Amino acid sequence: MLKVAVVGVGGWGKNHVRVLKLLAAEGLVDELYAVDIDEGRLKWIEKVYGVRPLKSLDEAIKADVDAAVIATPTKMHYEHASSLLSAGISLLVEKPFTENYIQAAELLDKSRGVVVTTGYVLRFHPAVRYLKENLSRLGNVVSIYSRRTSPKPQRAGDVGVVKDLAIHDFDLALYITGGKASSVSAYGLLEEGYVVHAQIFTKSDKFSSFYESSWITSYKLRRFEIVGKDGMASIDFSTDSLTFFERDAAWSPKLGGEEPLLVQDREFLRAVAGKGGYVVPGEDIIYSIKLCDAVEISIKKGKEVYLDELTSFV
Repeated sequence: MLKVAVVGVGGWGKNHVRVLKLLAAEGLVDELYAVDIDEGRLKWIEKVYGVRPLKSLDEAIKADVDAAVIATPTKMHYEHASSLLSAGISLLVEKPFTENYIQAAELLDKSRGVVVTTGYVLRFHPAVRYLKENLSRLGNVVSIYSRRTSPKPQRAGDVGVVKDLAIHDFDLALYITGGKASSVSAYGLLEEGYVVHAQIFTKSDKFSSFYESSWITSYKLRRFEIVGKDGMASIDFSTDSLTFFERDAAWSPKLGGEEPLLVQDREFLRAVAGKGGYVVPGEDIIYSIKLCDAVEISIKKGKEVYLDELTSFV
């Protein structure tokens, strides 16, 4: 049984507390701590979930926690992760893992001997798992299309729409097909230095992909499609549905299973405990953030960017 801390319990962090309490009932969590500088949040989370409140990372380190989930604003991820890694604590850092791929590489280089992963929760979605297992039904992959939109979130000083939304679909393309982009051309809109709307075209040696992510719409849309020589598959994350289109037939499998966040956090803790849990590999983390950096450079400089030539970012 593990001592686990959730660092940052506003927004998405409180969902980690909720599922970790469920995992405590499975015998994976012995003590659960909540770390936040907001006393109001700490009082609420302690009252609702009965977790032990802490006001700083130093208190979590002194409590000798085995693992932590970092759910603070992205600009704090590198600093918070560095401090916890120095104490030998395994980490699940919410997406985006860091502000840029250079920070990601530096953190992963410090992580020897402990488990370090990120929150690509859609890898644990039943529709994604089913599509990955049945990808061969589509034949050779020809192209990928995704559209992911939301009203602009209220997160001043955080990342733009590419690292907030498009990063999910970059990771899904990699996870499901194993294919990586070699270059990217993108168009977008900027507000206060952040990308708020992006249309992204990527190329690889196997297929091309088009991704659209936007905060300028008034509605939420989550669609991911893979086209193959023998058929197409479409996931609608708004309705948690998967549809296959093969020749003259269309069909949807019955999907069931647990909440993806619960599965993700369970696998992370199993990995920390040495029980073989699945986590996102470090090389996949670096690739997806590097692709995001390349997209932002392409938008700001108006040119095609090759990932192998990317040595800096703006």
